Amino acid sequence: MIKFLLVGDTSVRLEIELKGNDAEFFVAPAVKQTFLTEAIESDPNIKVTHMGVESTLAEFPRTIEKLREYQVIMFTDVDSDAFQLYPDFMRTKVPLGPNRLKLVEQFVREGGAFIMGGGYATFSGRRCIGNYHHTPIESLLPVSIYPFDDRAEWPEGFHSKAVDQEHPCMKGLGWNEADFMFLGYNRTQLKPGATLLAEHEGEPIIAVWEYGGGRAMAFTPDPQPHWCGTFKDWEGYSRFWIQSILWLTKSGKR
Repeated sequence: MIKFLLVGDTSVRLEIELKGNDAEFFVAPAVKQTFLTEAIESDPNIKVTHMGVESTLAEFPRTIEKLREYQVIMFTDVDSDAFQLYPDFMRTKVPLGPNRLKLVEQFVREGGAFIMGGGYATFSGRRCIGNYHHTPIESLLPVSIYPFDDRAEWPEGFHSKAVDQEHPCMKGLGWNEADFMFLGYNRTQLKPGATLLAEHEGEPIIAVWEYGGGRAMAFTPDPQPHWCGTFKDWEGYSRFWIQSILWLTKSGKR
């Protein structure tokens, strides 16, 4: 059984109701996107644990032993502060705890698998709220992260071009013949030694590489709404993620 830890991709809604001069505030429960979990778990040999953004500060593992309970970790739409801060960070407690981004880097270097999915709060992100530039996560990724707002918005939609359709992550998908469209991505730069699997106008859409004893993938569109566009509706959506997980964990063909 491959255990997959998905971190991020939740939203909490704050509502304000005005009645005359009175204001009432309501906080709706966190909403989790389920497209990716359902796609991955269509393979009975993969089990997804979805940790929402609202839980990450307190619940993300604080030791390498706890991280090793998983074979794959994925960050998507969750900022770097969620791993570097703790619930009591405003108090004068020093140290707060381990830098959990360093633990993730160690996890991959020692044989684990990692995916970063695009979004407003990953890579650099909108107004740099992702803030992964110059962090241990940038070190393990096959792409370099810009130190500024890196969003590429495509409201008209675009279809990326597969560069290596024979790679185990892409094989048999018919990527270049498919009609799905993305709505945006995070701009990055491919690192020397990385393998580019898909691109758009010369910029990485999907890239992978070996990092120490492990493997990592950068998927620069959002794997779920909104940037994923119609990718989630494509018949190859589940197969792509399952093939990628098998390659990243060295469970499939190398």
